[in-house]
Amino acid sequence: MANLASAQKKVRKDIKKAKRNSMYRSKIDQILRVANRTGEIADTISQSAAYKTIDKAAKRGILSKQKASRLKSQVASR
Repeated sequence: MANLASAQKKVRKDIKKAKRNSMYRSKIDQILRVANRTGEIADTISQSAAYKTIDKAAKRGILSKQKASRLKSQVASR
């Protein structure tokens, strides 16, 4: 357990950040699953939603820029 007040605050911040990151990761997984299984009609809607979510995660540092680019390429190819 952390002894200093600043260390305790860092632990609290890290927990919040981990929750936020896991939320974005699960949302990306969910969006990618939907984008992979949709038909031609909803394809553009799901593709734009996937791009938006991937770009937000990359902007916030949850994904690297390269991984975001790879994921968007995979969505586009399907």
